[in-house]
Amino acid sequence: MTTLATPTDVDTRSTQLNRLTGVVGLVFIATAFVTLGGPFFSDDTNQQIVAWVQAHPTAIAVNGLQIGLQICFMAVVLGRLVWLSGDRGALRTIALGAIVADVGVIWAETGMYFGLADAGQRGGGDAAVMALFSLVRQMTFADGFLFGISAAVASVLCLRASTLPRTVAWLGVLLGVFKVIMLPVQLAATGTPDGVTGPISTVLLLVWLLATSVTLLVRPRRG
Repeated sequence: MTTLATPTDVDTRSTQLNRLTGVVGLVFIATAFVTLGGPFFSDDTNQQIVAWVQAHPTAIAVNGLQIGLQICFMAVVLGRLVWLSGDRGALRTIALGAIVADVGVIWAETGMYFGLADAGQRGGGDAAVMALFSLVRQMTFADGFLFGISAAVASVLCLRASTLPRTVAWLGVLLGVFKVIMLPVQLAATGTPDGVTGPISTVLLLVWLLATSVTLLVRPRRG
């Protein structure tokens, strides 16, 4: 005999999922402070960079896996927010499409980290190591546009459905818009994707994610 889920059961399950999503967001924040370091954004010479890569192949591979897992954590948070909004229209499709595309981009970057680690472990030529190093470094800037779209749309849906406090939802909209425009603004200002917009977006991301995760943990029935 099939037992139908009662409204109480559904509410309890939703509360548990919201709390779990909050925990996932906090895990992302914790892992964000575990960094490889290294010369990715330094003024080290080519010789110093090659020597560092050859000395740290395992750490480079682990760092690649870390960013791959982090984007999965972020996808869980954004996907849950979209689900809680109850939207079934075009905005939901846009948000989910951007999330999936962002995951693909970051896991491609993870593979590049593995390639750089392998080149360093095998004692690859300086030119090959530097080419992979530059590719890994520049891939850091490749997903901001997709993430910005997903964060902005998910936050707009949360505003419409009141599934997050308005301040938190508006912060998500700000984060998303900033992520979308930061790369062209940085290129226009300095001619390079590397600049002050990166640290600003990181701070915005961590503040928004912390507020969202705490909301899902403390007020899990809001959705």
